[in-house]
Amino acid sequence: VEGIYTRQLISYAVEGDERAHAYLGIPSHLESVAPAIVALHGTYEFGKMRAAGLIDNPDKAYLDHLCRRGYVVIAPEHFVSGHRTPEEGPYETAAFYEKHPNWTAVGKFTFEHSIAVDVLETLDHVDKERIGALGHSLGGHGTFFLAAYDERIKASASNCSAAFFRHNHKVEAWARDHWYIYFKHIREGLLNDEMPAIDFHQIMALIAPRAFLDLS
Repeated sequence: VEGIYTRQLISYAVEGDERAHAYLGIPSHLESVAPAIVALHGTYEFGKMRAAGLIDNPDKAYLDHLCRRGYVVIAPEHFVSGHRTPEEGPYETAAFYEKHPNWTAVGKFTFEHSIAVDVLETLDHVDKERIGALGHSLGGHGTFFLAAYDERIKASASNCSAAFFRHNHKVEAWARDHWYIYFKHIREGLLNDEMPAIDFHQIMALIAPRAFLDLS
């Protein structure tokens, strides 16, 4: 890309019968190992393509912006979009819950984003002590879960990532009965005005003492 960085489409195993896809960007003239970023897209059918600067809004071309600043970047695709769009349509999670009835979509994407960190760690270009994450909307939500549960993420930034359960007059949307279902198992409780035992700020607190920025 303009002699500044190389962009590759890659895939890697996330389950025995399932592969994730991502764009990987590596600056062209690195003199030593570089910091790396997991860049997570928002709810968009071709999210990794937008993150890579190939389509739609250039303001959300995180891979392009960061590679130009000297970062190695992996922009993974959400598991119900792009290459893995379900037959029912983008961001439909019915087939996922049929396959894994005791999982959550949030657990699934957090696990997969952690594997993206594994991929970064295989690269000779990457400083393994300086790996970060950022994202917008659904990607911002994914960012703080990834940072909370994977201590390899040393700095992270979430944009428009969450309206906490207790601050949300449409809280049942976190466990809706159709389309993209974040936490299917808490729906009955939410409909009965029963809040989960913990809220998102407590997930974010698990990131401490590492650097975290939340923009909402």
